[in-house]
Amino acid sequence: MFGAAGGAGDFARLIERARLGDVHVASSIADALGGNAPVAARREAASLLVTALPPRSETLRALLVAAGTAGDDDVRDWAAVAATRLGASQMQERLHTILARPSTEATQALHVQAALALAEKVDKAGVPVLADALDSCANDVSLCKRIVAVLGDLHDPRAVHPLVEHLAFVQTRRETVEALAILADPTSVPALVACLKTDEYVPVRVAAATALGRLGGARSVQALQSALTRESEEPVLAAVRAALAARRPGR
Repeated sequence: MFGAAGGAGDFARLIERARLGDVHVASSIADALGGNAPVAARREAASLLVTALPPRSETLRALLVAAGTAGDDDVRDWAAVAATRLGASQMQERLHTILARPSTEATQALHVQAALALAEKVDKAGVPVLADALDSCANDVSLCKRIVAVLGDLHDPRAVHPLVEHLAFVQTRRETVEALAILADPTSVPALVACLKTDEYVPVRVAAATALGRLGGARSVQALQSALTRESEEPVLAAVRAALAARRPGR
């Protein structure tokens, strides 16, 4: 037997459904984490509860049990991350312990998800992990976008330089500009000016204009005023005018 998941074939089918994002298997998988299925299968199942399925409140009790008693460190760690996403504050120190360990290729996903779960509690312990992850998330654009948004929302100055560097990644450039606008760090102004002046995509230039209006300062204003004479796309011009109109005296 394999706990609540039934036999080996049943458990394999549950995992396959979880890979496809079937939320209806979440409870069965969570119940089986402490069972006697092969450890590799239970590790994948535990990770899928974080990476492939949205948080499900009905899984919390089973996740807390697995985080404390499952006979494998990786299963316990993933269960702790999943439980933290569901509001289990008692798991935060466990996640801090996870982040304190050296990150390897095999544990990178766990570290990133632990950092994201902590960020949902406005816990900034994972900011360095998330910043480093920007260098390797290109194969998962949705994850990149989530990391970028979280780094902006945490208002941590350690994120500014990694986000500026991440502007090279075109698929999340608009979101990165928006995150830099939230951080409002003057050191990002040159990069934002370059986006407004040269980026080929209208949404990016719109975001850059809005960001520069928020940051203010002489260089930002100069770039915005220059855009009025150079820019040809009306959405960008509208954003530039709005940014100039919204700036307060002295900005």
